[in-house]
Amino acid sequence: MGLRNYLLGFRNRDSGHGIENVVYFELLRRGYDVAIGKIENAEVDFIAATADDKIYIQVTESMLNEDVGKREIAPLHQR
Repeated sequence: MGLRNYLLGFRNRDSGHGIENVVYFELLRRGYDVAIGKIENAEVDFIAATADDKIYIQVTESMLNEDVGKREIAPLHQR
């Protein structure tokens, strides 16, 4: 994030993408193979897998808006 801000200048309007990057790199650091995927027709931000484990992760900046909460959780209910 620091290098991005240095090269492109600080832009606060895309903090959601920054949070996704942090989650992605943390999953890699923990030894997961990480992919973007779908459950049926709904997009899941990350599918993280190891030989023994598979997890589905949705990332959002805020769940305060009820519509956003429903949208983010809906794919996980289809599993």
